[in-house]
Amino acid sequence: MAGGFEKSLKVVLGFEGGYVNHPRDPGGATNRGVIQRSYDRFRKARGYPSRPVRQITDAEVYAIYKHDYWDRVAGDLLPPGLDLATFDGAVNSGVSRGAKWLQASIGVAADGIVGPQTVSKAREVLEPTKVIRAMCAKRLSFLQRLSHWSTFKRGWSRRVAKVEVLATEMALDDLGYTAKSKAAHMAGTSQKLEKGRKQSGKAAAGAGSGATGAGLGAEQLDAASSSGAIWLIALVLAVAAGVYLYKRASASGRLAAYRQRLAELAEEL
Repeated sequence: MAGGFEKSLKVVLGFEGGYVNHPRDPGGATNRGVIQRSYDRFRKARGYPSRPVRQITDAEVYAIYKHDYWDRVAGDLLPPGLDLATFDGAVNSGVSRGAKWLQASIGVAADGIVGPQTVSKAREVLEPTKVIRAMCAKRLSFLQRLSHWSTFKRGWSRRVAKVEVLATEMALDDLGYTAKSKAAHMAGTSQKLEKGRKQSGKAAAGAGSGATGAGLGAEQLDAASSSGAIWLIALVLAVAAGVYLYKRASASGRLAAYRQRLAELAEEL
């Protein structure tokens, strides 16, 4: 879609920032989201000598994101909103994963390659905001399973939540929503998130209490087999409590992103 790349790139670069070389980041030295390996490959393909990614130019940043990410997920052919969600996922976690999150969310074979079938199905989507939410949920679930989640979870969670909100807004704009109807739609999503957050909190508290109760009961049992069974139940309940707490935290992060954008829209009305 015309202008989609420039809009999406602006969002991505807003997350990526400048030069960093975090010891826990497997990508190593990175500048504006471009890692050294990618920069070396880009310059080598053009017959240029290698140089530190710290020295990357604006034109090179533009070209790398366009060629290595946007074009590889067929960004120009995807509907607004789906293009940003797919593109940012590809940048953050690899082109194949970004493509698979889109494919799994629209119901086509998730082979990691955005071809004619994927594009056709994406353009037939009647509820793009629902697809965007599904994509972001799959993405966040993947990130949570990474070994360095504990180091980067705050930034990653905020990024995915903001992408969901901005991609949703792009989709609603494309559908012809007015500023007021767009705000109403996003407010409805916020209300659902708030409800889900409260339900997850209550469920976590209940599972946690059950785990504690099971643990105390186990200590009072004489039979080893019975004690083991009680402790197994306690373990299951403790895991359940953790899952509910994760869902609550996820809903809280998304809710904050929606509320922030709604506040901005209120000022624009």
